[in-house]
Amino acid sequence: MDNIKRVKSLSIWIFIVPFVATNTCLILITQFHELFPNKENIIHFTFPYIDGGASISRTARYFPTYLVFKPAMFLTAYLLIKYWIFNKQIILNIHGNHKHLKKMLFFGIGSAICLVIHSIFLGIKFDIDAYKLNCFNGKLIKKKVIDVEDINNWPLENKNFNAIIVTNFLNRKIFPSIIKSIKKGGYLIYETFSEGHQKIGRPTNPKYILKPRELLRLSNKMQLVAYENTYINNPSNHLFQQRILAKNV
Repeated sequence: MDNIKRVKSLSIWIFIVPFVATNTCLILITQFHELFPNKENIIHFTFPYIDGGASISRTARYFPTYLVFKPAMFLTAYLLIKYWIFNKQIILNIHGNHKHLKKMLFFGIGSAICLVIHSIFLGIKFDIDAYKLNCFNGKLIKKKVIDVEDINNWPLENKNFNAIIVTNFLNRKIFPSIIKSIKKGGYLIYETFSEGHQKIGRPTNPKYILKPRELLRLSNKMQLVAYENTYINNPSNHLFQQRILAKNV
């Protein structure tokens, strides 16, 4: 009976501790912006239970909210371990050494350990690009810094690629050269600012903003795979964009 009471009590605390911690982080990051040294991390006007505007990790990964979240998750993990140990004793008393008892204990305590690991690494940035380059030893991936805006001396003149990806960049004069540098059967993935963005942020110069359906016209010699003209509206990003995936045939 004592173990059953302990399990009931632990169940309540396993709910209360993360519930209070996650909602405290949400309130801090949406209402107390002055506490955050980096203003890019704050969130405006969201109630994620309804609009899904923020995840738990998004609200808890930055200083000072991780000072609330991480200790709370460590405590929750400890409570989870105790919870499964007491459950083990209950099962032993009722059924004896049940054939699935070890599996239950393994996955139960394992989930607590995973929670600790997740909490430790939450908010830590890794240099993924450097990791990938090291994995390939520089044999398959090479980094180059080149000026692609010199239309009289296109630096990729004698090179062809399986795919070219362009993001948040526009120079209409070099668009034919970009397409020319894609192999037959290769792909162009292109996204950049579109009409309307100048009203909400930079760039505002029409030179760097696509006109309606312009991306379709610029790549009209390629086979269209996908296209969208969209407005992105989330707590950290607001922009009008055109995006295209096209195949060189």
